[in-house]
Amino acid sequence: MSGSTTEAEPKPKPEDAAAEPTAEQTPQRMTRYGAISTKEEPLPQPLPPPQPPKPPPLPSKSSRSEGIAGALRSSALPKRRRTKEEKQIYEDSIKGFMDALLSNSSLLAISNIVKRNHPVLKTLWAIALCLCLILSIRQLYSLTRTYLGHPKSTTIELSYKPFDFPSVTFCNHNPLRRSRVELNGPSDLQSFFSDLLSRNYSVADNGTQLMTQQSDWLKFEKLISNISVLDRLSMGYQHGDFILQCNFAGKKCDPDMFSVSLTKTYGNCFTFNGWQSVRGFERPVAKNGREHGLIMTLFLELDEYLPNFIPSAGVKVQLHEPGSMGFPEYSGSQCPRDSSLPSAYR
Repeated sequence: MSGSTTEAEPKPKPEDAAAEPTAEQTPQRMTRYGAISTKEEPLPQPLPPPQPPKPPPLPSKSSRSEGIAGALRSSALPKRRRTKEEKQIYEDSIKGFMDALLSNSSLLAISNIVKRNHPVLKTLWAIALCLCLILSIRQLYSLTRTYLGHPKSTTIELSYKPFDFPSVTFCNHNPLRRSRVELNGPSDLQSFFSDLLSRNYSVADNGTQLMTQQSDWLKFEKLISNISVLDRLSMGYQHGDFILQCNFAGKKCDPDMFSVSLTKTYGNCFTFNGWQSVRGFERPVAKNGREHGLIMTLFLELDEYLPNFIPSAGVKVQLHEPGSMGFPEYSGSQCPRDSSLPSAYR
């Protein structure tokens, strides 16, 4: 214990004892091929017991579709290149189908382009087809542009179709002029009117006057029936005395435009544009109105009326078909003196 020190040797650790022996310590067996280690291999450890497999998760919708597409792709037949013969057959079938379709087309230009063999004819038909297509496209463009523009326009067209002017028959209510009867009339007719002049009627004799006028009219018709037609025409109103002024369509009327007819009630009647007129009866009129029709001024000559015999002064007017004969005794309108025809005749 006198200043000397002692060193203690370290004890081997258990880990060092359990360490694997080195190559020098490992037993070896010599053979003709060399040294072979005789070290024993450790026994394999037992496997753990098998666990039940977990159920796989449900695939989503996209994964299912992808799986189906993949299955179809995997099951599809592999693509095979066509041979030249197959390509030629395919092209011939398509060409034949198109030729048959175009040759039977309802468009004349297309069918002729396919059917014609001459190149010039094919070219001409192709040009015609192109022109038709250009015009169709232009028209379609114009219609589309007009439709999209929403235009608003109103067109009013007035047309006048010429029509034949009707015949006009007019008569004075007084059948015979008083001066002509007194000058050239037969004696019995003169005495008849002399008797009429000598009569005086009062207000109280209205009924008697009416009956007397009816009997006088029957007697008058009997008397004039014995007069010749020429004498009756001469005693009636004449064209130049009865018609003072006449204009048709802005022009002065000619005497040839009128014809004269003799009636029992009104005597001489005149017809404009009648069937007996010398100038004919075809007078077309394109417009209506006063300035395009017939305007006449008639002179009644009231001093020539038969006294106590004609009830009223005026004119009887009848319109009828052009060129036909008028019957004013059975139809027409009354036009009193100092007046004009109703608006229906204008």
